[in-house]
Amino acid sequence: MKLITGPLPSEVKAVLAQRLFIEKTGLPPSLLNHLKRLAAFQNPEFYKKQRMRLSTAMTPRVITCAEELAHHISLPRGCSFEAKQLLEQHEVALTIDDQRCDGAPLELKFNGELTAIQKDASRGLLEHDIGVFVGPPGIGKTVLGTYLVAQRACSTLIFVHRKPLLEQWIAQLAMFLDIDEK
Repeated sequence: MKLITGPLPSEVKAVLAQRLFIEKTGLPPSLLNHLKRLAAFQNPEFYKKQRMRLSTAMTPRVITCAEELAHHISLPRGCSFEAKQLLEQHEVALTIDDQRCDGAPLELKFNGELTAIQKDASRGLLEHDIGVFVGPPGIGKTVLGTYLVAQRACSTLIFVHRKPLLEQWIAQLAMFLDIDEK
């Protein structure tokens, strides 16, 4: 990456909430573009259509999760480390005001046994406050997630995209945390 020269601020402020909101004041457009690219990825649907020689006219080549607001650039929270690194490469300090909600404390006990792979994954995930665990079907992702809920001991929001997954989560939470399914 080519370093951006010119007048840059010595410090940029950001707020970490549901997303990372980085103040744009004093940042040149080229650096703002680099920040936006941190939250962009190739659209597999575009390349699938292209391989099949279908029209790609209405399919974007790149998907971006960055959003430009009046005074801020909004990035997914997972981009905070890379954003900090990028700014530090340009000798700009990123000061983050963490305004995330910790959730309500809960008293939970995990009533189960993790496999060796799940134990390794749980240690890695618990070291960080944000992360992604990807595994094949049947490896026990829901059990691991239930274990992490118990270890974090706070209210947790779980997103699923299918009703059978919702029912699986409800059953696992009830069974492993000894709570009522309702």
